[in-house]
Amino acid sequence: QQQIARSNAAALAAAAALSTAAENKPKLKSDRDKRKSNLESFKEELKRIQEERDRRHLQKQREKEGKSTRFQPPPSLSVHSDLALDSDSLHHESRHASEDPNTTNLFINTIPRSMNEASIMELFGRYGPLASVKIMYPRSDEEKSRGTNCGFVAYMSRKDAERAMNELNGSQLDSISVRMSWGRAVHVPPQPVYIPPTMRELIMPPPPSGLPFNAQPNTKYRASKLQDIIGREQELSKFLEHTTVRVIIPHDRALLCLIHRMIEFVIREGPLFEAMIMHRELNNPQFRFLFDNQSPAHTYYRWKLYSILQVK
Repeated sequence: QQQIARSNAAALAAAAALSTAAENKPKLKSDRDKRKSNLESFKEELKRIQEERDRRHLQKQREKEGKSTRFQPPPSLSVHSDLALDSDSLHHESRHASEDPNTTNLFINTIPRSMNEASIMELFGRYGPLASVKIMYPRSDEEKSRGTNCGFVAYMSRKDAERAMNELNGSQLDSISVRMSWGRAVHVPPQPVYIPPTMRELIMPPPPSGLPFNAQPNTKYRASKLQDIIGREQELSKFLEHTTVRVIIPHDRALLCLIHRMIEFVIREGPLFEAMIMHRELNNPQFRFLFDNQSPAHTYYRWKLYSILQVK
């Protein structure tokens, strides 16, 4: 009877082990499925970003070939004659554009004849990076009799456009009152066509320092030679305490979007996901920011990821 009891106990233990294994197996499969679905989701996101980039590239090619232009007059205007600079039609178009809270495009109805696109960039660029600038030069005698030109200035961001609207609308240029309104939204390129000099100094990355994340020594320590202290951990550690890492937000909107999506998935899935993407995208130039530790994009990626993780 004792032998039978021991056999029954062993059978029950084996059955319990099989039951536990059966319960754990679907869970492991579920984890694998979850990881796979997250990777597929990220791949779909990358595919969407690439399609948007291809679409922008195609639009840019068409603009170069003259098939379309960012400053194409509204459909209600004639495009067969003298650019159809009918101020009534343009004002009608601007009334509709003013209802769009996302447009960054400004219509300037009165531009002095003495101003060209370079001077327009210099004036409007004080308020932020510009996406595009276009002066609509008159062609007919009637248009020339107006005494002023009109045109469009598009900003990279809505806030900069609003600041320019508030500051310049109604101001005097060459004794001419500047009249402005919102134009319809136009394509915003990845890179601005004009950056004010004062801002350029702030957004340009500093020169290579050879330090992690391209850290810059503070004024007192700039004369120190890094080569002399490399290998001496105590002195190097003290040196790094007096450095500053400068974070530059990428100008390329597609790259910025990719970095933000990557951060979102890494926070959700952990460092294993980052390692998996680095392995898969080793030769993909879009993911260069993951590998080039000295690049401004990598510094921004690490800083943004670290900052968000501190909040959680």
